[in-house]
Amino acid sequence: LTSCVAAAARALSGNGPQAALGKQIVVATDLAASAWRLDVPPPTVETPAGRIRPEVTVLDAARGAALPNAAVLSADAEPDPAAGPRGYRITAQVASYAPEHKADVPLSLLVGSGKDAKVAIRSFIDLPPGGTVKKTFSYAFPQGGPALLQVALPADALAEDDARPLALVVPREVRVLVVDGSPSPVRYRDEAYFVESALASPASPVRPTLVDAEALATQDLSRFDVVFLLNVRDPGPKAQDLARFVEAGGGLFVALGDQVEPEDYAKQLGGLLPAPLHVVKTAPEGRPARFGEVDVTHPALSVFQGEAREGLLGVRTTRWVLAKPTSPGGRGAATRVVASFDDGSPALLEARRGKGRVLLFTSTADRDWTDWPIRTSFLPAMQRFAAWLAGGLDDRREPPGRPGEPRAIRLEPGEELAALVGPDGRERRRAELERAGLREDGGVPRFVPREPGLWQVKVSAGGAERLEPRLAFTIAFDPRESDTRRLRPDELTAWLGGAAHAKVEGNAQATAGGAHVPLWSILLVLGVAAFFVEGVLLA
Repeated sequence: LTSCVAAAARALSGNGPQAALGKQIVVATDLAASAWRLDVPPPTVETPAGRIRPEVTVLDAARGAALPNAAVLSADAEPDPAAGPRGYRITAQVASYAPEHKADVPLSLLVGSGKDAKVAIRSFIDLPPGGTVKKTFSYAFPQGGPALLQVALPADALAEDDARPLALVVPREVRVLVVDGSPSPVRYRDEAYFVESALASPASPVRPTLVDAEALATQDLSRFDVVFLLNVRDPGPKAQDLARFVEAGGGLFVALGDQVEPEDYAKQLGGLLPAPLHVVKTAPEGRPARFGEVDVTHPALSVFQGEAREGLLGVRTTRWVLAKPTSPGGRGAATRVVASFDDGSPALLEARRGKGRVLLFTSTADRDWTDWPIRTSFLPAMQRFAAWLAGGLDDRREPPGRPGEPRAIRLEPGEELAALVGPDGRERRRAELERAGLREDGGVPRFVPREPGLWQVKVSAGGAERLEPRLAFTIAFDPRESDTRRLRPDELTAWLGGAAHAKVEGNAQATAGGAHVPLWSILLVLGVAAFFVEGVLLA
């Protein structure tokens, strides 16, 4: 409102010597303090005689009454290992802008949307006057995939901020075949011990199946999403099956070791590896190699930022296999070095093969050549490698937008945008969306939503329409709008220049005579008068 009043003052400027005489700025407001900035210069009107203060009449829509309000200011979800492989910790910040203390206010966690939303957890909170509290829920989803949540208060006079929706992607179960190339009766010396332990931890969405290299030939790879080859000497006749498995969309993780002959290995795997292998390199005595460059923009390593990065940089490696450079335009041209050792040689390499992915670690997955398995970063890294190779990290949910910001709706091949369902539950068909500003940018529909809340997307595919949960998105209101605490009228009149330039109507003035004229009636009369004057001038 500060900017609005300044714009009104500019509209009165420059109209001759009598520019501001007999003219007023009328402001209808609830006097919420969050709408005003009294730390900036007050509005003035530019006249030939210089700047003067305009006359401002403030119509108090609340007529001096308080505006109590409770709001869910924010809601965030993060994985909660204690709740299980699909467990989440949902943290909500709730505020009260009422002058009195409120005890045992219901706060609910709802799963789903619209009429299908069900209360998963109901709790109670105490709201101090003019204060905020945090409430944490722990919830385990029964299955993976896109999910919709809401943290909700009972409805009050300002219903828009009584619930805060969340759209997230719950990790799906990933089926992994772990092939142990060097079994050992001593568990911690077994090639697959640390990998299997990391993948099978209670909080992991990965379900590993462990076999030795000989049993690989009997496995039906179509039952799995990812295969881990750990120091496997020779995949044998299964190499061709592995190639078809990856080309069709499967994931392959390869770790090396003393069982692998580097030069022959790439030949055996038929070009699946991201790069040809050369020779084994041994670090100088007492000077093990460390990770030098780590690409934390890679989805599998994006969690290793800030303090978590130390869990990677602390890894010490004594032996690894050197990878040969790939020729431009060759099969390895799409290779990406995800991490390298401090001498510049690759440590982790990624490649796309058909619809699938391959990740190569040039050292071992046990402690023979590296101490990574006993570092804190190993467990989350193995789980994220499995999820990324299975495509589970591709469903990254964009953060909530703000009203008025364009939103891209990323459809899959064969899908067309049919409609959007807004927070009010009303369906907006494609034709209506186009009239409201829907545009296509490179085949990607972009829309500017105005209403805060949960928006759902209805797509048309194969002659049928359906709501697609993965495309749902949320628009978050500005939490400052929930702060309904009011300015004192004397604060506002003082900023506008005192009683000589400003007055507030709707407080004592409105009630002094008993009956009063409703504010909407005043605004209606002003609107009709403006319309009539405009018609006369145009005539």
